[in-house]
Amino acid sequence: RLHTKNFFNRILEEKAEEIELDELGLESKGIYIKCLDAYEAEDYDSSLDDLKRLMVINPNKAFLYVQAGKVTHAKKQFNESLDYFDKAISLDESNGKAYSEKAKVFNDLRRHDKALECFNHAIYNGMNDTEDYFNRGLAEYQLKKYEDAIASFTVALELDPLSIASWEFRGNSNLNLGNYNEALNCYNEILKIDPRDL
Repeated sequence: RLHTKNFFNRILEEKAEEIELDELGLESKGIYIKCLDAYEAEDYDSSLDDLKRLMVINPNKAFLYVQAGKVTHAKKQFNESLDYFDKAISLDESNGKAYSEKAKVFNDLRRHDKALECFNHAIYNGMNDTEDYFNRGLAEYQLKKYEDAIASFTVALELDPLSIASWEFRGNSNLNLGNYNEALNCYNEILKIDPRDL
């Protein structure tokens, strides 16, 4: 039961990809599109090979290292993934996407304190979408920072009121704090969105 991404976030992601493509030369654009297609098809080895070629041609493009980090994360090569995200951040300290993706690796490693730190950097650097607030809330929840988690899930719900996962974890956070009426209200919201979600 993953939360939904709202329509505007999808448009912003597509626009970001267009901007990234504009930064590359003609030959590199073709390779990058091939790399993204391979990533979508879960052909991670081909995607990473293409990215490595691109990084030789365009060594200062942070978004290439972000994509390489995503690919190696998908391959469960966590240390290599973190290295790629660190390289992207060293090239562009305000790269919110690099912080966001790095935080996801830390979450998978159950290093929720580091994930929280990275999600805070991501949000500070412009990653103000449902997914980042939800994921920050999830890290706070795992760290038993329930009041903070409620605040993050509340922002996620302001951005996407149909996010079942945000309602669920906001409810669970309230439940852990003994706020039973608030928890019940959250669970009732889930039933309004999808009555079959029991």
